[in-house]
Amino acid sequence: MRVSNENLWNQQRTELSEDQTGKDFLGFVEHWVDLAEDLMAEGSLVPSSALRQTLHQADQALGRVSIHFLGQMLVVIATHWEHGQEMIETLTPIELRLVQDMLALKFAELEKQAEGIVNG
Repeated sequence: MRVSNENLWNQQRTELSEDQTGKDFLGFVEHWVDLAEDLMAEGSLVPSSALRQTLHQADQALGRVSIHFLGQMLVVIATHWEHGQEMIETLTPIELRLVQDMLALKFAELEKQAEGIVNG
């Protein structure tokens, strides 16, 4: 997986590697993006199309992932992949809504944590 900022990606990898769910999540993201990058190298696909076309392969190799995790993965991919911005720009309206909803959930979680720190 080619990333836009190696240091930030390494921090994300460290955080995700703290438990088995995170390790599985990370493994799926990296495998899926590697498949997409290989497909992009073969032709002129945009990143979002390459991800769409390789999702089934990633599922076959590593197991089916729920839509909730897929949304979170798209956020991570958009944030760290060197093609993340282009991916976001070419998502379908439904895919974009999924990413937006995952971001909203994450922000709500962070606000709740911050509130606990301030009040606790």
